[in-house]
Amino acid sequence: RGNVLAIFLGRSQDRIVGVVQLTKSEGRKFSVADLDMLTAIGDIAGNALDRANLMETLEERVRERTRELALANERLKEVDRLKSEFVSNVSHELRTPITNIMLFLELLEAPGKEDKRPSYMGVLTHEADRLARLIEDLLTLSRMEQEGLPFIPESLALEPMLSSIVSAHEARASEKGIS
Repeated sequence: RGNVLAIFLGRSQDRIVGVVQLTKSEGRKFSVADLDMLTAIGDIAGNALDRANLMETLEERVRERTRELALANERLKEVDRLKSEFVSNVSHELRTPITNIMLFLELLEAPGKEDKRPSYMGVLTHEADRLARLIEDLLTLSRMEQEGLPFIPESLALEPMLSSIVSAHEARASEKGIS
């Protein structure tokens, strides 16, 4: 009808974003110039709505990606903290046998301790073996990580481990009068 006009908003990419219906009073009709101008306004409005929708979608993507990056950053911080803790523990574990080796080498050189030398040599051998095991364990851990091998925990007897710790520190304790 000449006095009712439906304008499709934004026909970009074969999608209709919305529809506006205009009505002129009875007896008045839309001219060709009216139709051209209203069609142009409809296209502009449709494109604006389409861009607004696109911006909203992009903003949501940015918010989601920002959340993902924040979580990844937190995980990286935790991994870094664990790595620092691991390096600190490894340093301590390596330092202990080295300290004991240095101590027992000094004791071997001390005059008047000839009768203790076999015991000192036993401790030196034990600490050198302990150091070698620690280094081998680190290399194994590195290989497991690089090759993606599974970690399989195993049980250890506590008494032999405690006994070796006591014997490693026995000479230093004895020097300080600790039994």
